[in-house]
Amino acid sequence: MGRQLEKDNLVNLIMTNPEKFNEIKDDETNLAEADFSNLTLSDVDFQDVNLEGVDFRETTLTNVNFQNCDLTSSNFSHATIVECDFSNAVLNGTDFSYTTIEYSNFQDADFAGAILLESDFSNSDLSSSENCALTPPGSFAGSNSARISSMR
Repeated sequence: MGRQLEKDNLVNLIMTNPEKFNEIKDDETNLAEADFSNLTLSDVDFQDVNLEGVDFRETTLTNVNFQNCDLTSSNFSHATIVECDFSNAVLNGTDFSYTTIEYSNFQDADFAGAILLESDFSNSDLSSSENCALTPPGSFAGSNSARISSMR
């Protein structure tokens, strides 16, 4: 049975040994509505984890794996995201406002209803993603935006 950490408050946690989390995680791990705001997360594997409504505000994320995650209504506003993998992620209603995102993978991600106000996706791969509408002065500079559907 998966670990249930729903609504756990992890505010101000600094995950210094993410390998321990990676060892206990399984396909049914649920972190819905957890608070990861103001953290520094590096080399964490969240693949296939339910992350609906998770708070990542003002968090620095480096080399974090979000493949196949449900991040519906999660909040990444004012975060810094570098070399992270969001491929096949559900990002419906997710808030990326004022977020700096570099060298990250969003292939086949669904951005339906996502908030991208003044977001910067520089050098990221958005190929085959859906419903990606960036609000100026946001940027897709250097990004692979091939086959994005509903991009404005």
